Amino acid sequence: MSSEAKEAFIFALDEALNRLEAVVGPHPEVRSFEDAQKLTRDIQNPNFKAATRVRWVVAGARARVKQLESGGWPPFRPDDAQLAMDLIERGQLEAQANTLDPVFQKAVVQALSPLREVIEKYADKTDSKWRFREEDCDPLPEPEIPRRAGT
Repeated sequence: MSSEAKEAFIFALDEALNRLEAVVGPHPEVRSFEDAQKLTRDIQNPNFKAATRVRWVVAGARARVKQLESGGWPPFRPDDAQLAMDLIERGQLEAQANTLDPVFQKAVVQALSPLREVIEKYADKTDSKWRFREEDCDPLPEPEIPRRAGT
């Protein structure tokens, strides 16, 4: 069973991550001498450290997108709203703390805007926490309680 909120959340999370990847670029791979020279030049970029930190945020969130799309564990739960808001804050903080380039910082904020919009639309804020409505989330399976030995 899939709700409108879950589908919108998965789409917005994937879209935000794609936008972030467009801003920060792919993780540099060094396979040749020319790659090493390019990386040396890239390290001189004032946004290099911020981009590297944001790439780690993206990599962690990509795993959650795959879990939700495949129906894996953990299922879509109310707490996903707060986790996504924490991801938005972390991405913004990494960009602000590791570069002085306001254009780069603004690009990171704009890349994360679709995710923020979906959370604000489908989730409720209570006691400074965001939560999706329980009826929009996947049901938790009933735990199997093992029988006592000898019965």
